[in-house]
Amino acid sequence: MKIILVGFMGSGKSTVGKQLAAKLQLPFIDSDAWIEEQTGSSVSRIFELEGESGFREWEQRFVSQLNKEPQVVSCGGGLPCFNDLMVNLKEQGTVVYLKTSVETLVNRLILERADRPLVASVSEETFLEEITNRLSAREPVYQQAHQIIETDGKSIQEIVDEIADFRSSEFAN
Repeated sequence: MKIILVGFMGSGKSTVGKQLAAKLQLPFIDSDAWIEEQTGSSVSRIFELEGESGFREWEQRFVSQLNKEPQVVSCGGGLPCFNDLMVNLKEQGTVVYLKTSVETLVNRLILERADRPLVASVSEETFLEEITNRLSAREPVYQQAHQIIETDGKSIQEIVDEIADFRSSEFAN
């Protein structure tokens, strides 16, 4: 079975995904890393050269190339929200939404916003509002996941264990 992690930027998808893959002894693939490897450019540079629409086309290519093999997949924050990709992801495996509060996201992202093209130019004064608005717009799509994990106050290991336990119970049914 494929486990696909979705959630807002900064929710921990890559970190959780790597540890979950190690625990389950499955390959790990990150959509942003795959796109960077295919293009030879950083996500930020792709946004500069091709714009958001060009980047979303790369995300579509990423989803279409996923194989049937069991693996853990970390998706970029916007990936499931465009081009009906959430529907495609749900057909390919168990989609897990790492639900993280706006406050936690802001605390994580404010320090690394330069590396995040969609918020790189957002001022500190409007950062909370920008994250709140983007998360609110994406939340209905994220909520379609098979499993929703509240991440606030949990360690990476607790989140990994919760996903692994859900996956085990899913196969038991």
